[in-house]
Amino acid sequence: MASSSSLDRIRVSLESTDLIRFFEPNLFSAGDVRNGKPAPDLFLYAAGKMRVEPRECIVVEDSAVGVIAGVAASMTVIGLSAAATPAASSAISCARPAPAP
Repeated sequence: MASSSSLDRIRVSLESTDLIRFFEPNLFSAGDVRNGKPAPDLFLYAAGKMRVEPRECIVVEDSAVGVIAGVAASMTVIGLSAAATPAASSAISCARPAPAP
């Protein structure tokens, strides 16, 4: 779990939904890196700590800046949107990085 939220908020959200057991100890916060989204730093940091190549990662994102960060990290991105406007909905889409040369 790599989120722009604080580590405390991530924990509370995952504990209240009984999902923490699926993610802990792999919880990563924007506080772990210098540059937050849309920079790819957080996703690359999480992948590095988990010893997984970025191209093997899947990012599920609910924000346009998160989609941009995931694509910049060369990860497969699934964008989710509950936005009420077509413009906001189109800002978040599914994306897959270009294959390696």
